[in-house]
Amino acid sequence: MYYHPLIGVFIFLIAIIFSFILGRLYIKKKLNLVFNNDDKKNSSLPKGEITAPDAPWLDKK
Repeated sequence: MYYHPLIGVFIFLIAIIFSFILGRLYIKKKLNLVFNNDDKKNSSLPKGEITAPDAPWLDKK
């Protein structure tokens, strides 16, 4: 079967755009996981003598 070379170029460009979109979604998902894990670790720090030894007004929990 014969086809025009522009069809091959068009299929190639569609594949490039499709892979770009999939890669972008994958990267966003990975970055959200990384930043969410850091936020959870930082927000669960205990308050009081450990984090601020010179601030007696903080609750010691």
